[in-house]
Amino acid sequence: MLLFMWMAPPASAVEQGSMDNATANFNMGLQKVEQKDYKSAEKYLCAAIKANPQMDKAAYNLGIILFKNRPDEALMWFRKACDIRPEYPKYFYTLAFYTRQKGDIEEAVCLLKDLIVQRPQYVDAYMLLGDTYEKQGRVKEAEAIYRQAIGEKKLPLPARSFFENKLRALPPVKKSEK
Repeated sequence: MLLFMWMAPPASAVEQGSMDNATANFNMGLQKVEQKDYKSAEKYLCAAIKANPQMDKAAYNLGIILFKNRPDEALMWFRKACDIRPEYPKYFYTLAFYTRQKGDIEEAVCLLKDLIVQRPQYVDAYMLLGDTYEKQGRVKEAEAIYRQAIGEKKLPLPARSFFENKLRALPPVKKSEK
């Protein structure tokens, strides 16, 4: 039986003049990420975007590899991925996640609330928003988001059960929060 496997184009194909080939550059960028050669990965992913400015996956991956050392630039690439493919909730979730990592909690909260409005079936948005509230000591808001998730019929039953457990595990709301 013959199996067909995807293989990245050889580096020489990219280096010898096909830098305008978005797919080849994207694949090389991912290969360089696997090899932990992030500088080269950045070069290839940027070349992919230059060749195809609508390549959302290249923008997303650039955000991932750049966040540690250049968080503002990484967030810009996540935003670009969101702009290119607004119907893909993973990009908005990732933007919110890394925005929170950078310390801009309120912006992350806004992004997650918007994501929940746009994609009420996206379980991870409720999880991250509830966790964000809990880490901030905002128990009342965490409780509200968990109740919203429990009531969302578009969420699968196991997810709603998860949020019921999260709700039960919350500490009591302080009188000053009511």
